[in-house]
Amino acid sequence: MVKQKLQDYEDAIVHAFIEEHAILRFLSAGDAHGDFVRVQKYIAECMKEKQSLNVVFTGDYQAEPEKDRSRARENVKRIFKMVKERLEDKLIFVLGGNYEAPAITAEAASELGKPLFSIGSLIETSSEESCSGNYFKHDKFTFIGVEGTNPINGFFPGERTEQELQLALEKAVEKECPTDIMILLTHAPPYRCGSRDALGVFGLPSSYWGRHVGSTAIMSFLQKHKPILHVCGHVHEGVSVSACLWREDGNVGIEDF
Repeated sequence: MVKQKLQDYEDAIVHAFIEEHAILRFLSAGDAHGDFVRVQKYIAECMKEKQSLNVVFTGDYQAEPEKDRSRARENVKRIFKMVKERLEDKLIFVLGGNYEAPAITAEAASELGKPLFSIGSLIETSSEESCSGNYFKHDKFTFIGVEGTNPINGFFPGERTEQELQLALEKAVEKECPTDIMILLTHAPPYRCGSRDALGVFGLPSSYWGRHVGSTAIMSFLQKHKPILHVCGHVHEGVSVSACLWREDGNVGIEDF
C-alpha cells in the first residue's frame, strides 16, 4: 500500500512537470484494423485532451489488407470520416501501414480535406513504386513521416523495400530546416531499437518468438538525423517506450520503459 502511494505521488509529480513544461502536445494510436469501437474510444480520449492540438494515426486502418485501390480507399475513408467529424478542431496526421497500398491514405485524406493531413506521402508522388514521405512544420518543430513497412512476406500491399523507405525518408527531409526539432512518424518501428520491434508468441511458430522485424532504413535514418522523438505502430505486442542515447562513436544506448 505504501509503495503504491509512493508510486502515485511520483506519477503526479511527473504529470505536473509535463503539464507545466510541455510545449507541444499530441496523441498517437495505430493498427485499428477495422475495429470501429476501438477508433471511437480513441476519438473519445482525444476529445478529453482539450490542450492537445495534434492527433496521429499510424496506419493499418482496414480489417483486411485490401489490394483493390478503390475498395481500400473507401475502407480508409470510413475511418477518417469518423475522426474528422469528432476532431475537427485538431490537426490530424495520417499515414498508411502495411495494410494500405502506397498513397491510399493520402488520397483518402485529400478527398475529405482538413483537418486531415497526409504526413506519410504526397498526392503528387502517388506511384506505387516511388512514393516519397512528407513533412509538416509547426512552430520550431518539423514532423517527418513515411508510410508502409519493410518487407514482411510479400502478402501485404504496403510492404516496401528498405531502399524505397530510405529514399522516401530522405526526400521528405530535404526541405526540413536544420534548426528545427525533428519528430519522426512511421508505421514500422526501427530495427533492434529496444523491444518495440520484437515479435511475441501469439499465432507464431516458436522460431519467430522475439525476432526483431523492424526497418533497417528507419534505424539508419534515426542514427543519421537524431530526431527528438519517433512514433510508430505495427508490432502489436511491442508496446514500449525506448529511450536512446546517441553516442559520438555511432553506437546507441537503449533503455526500455
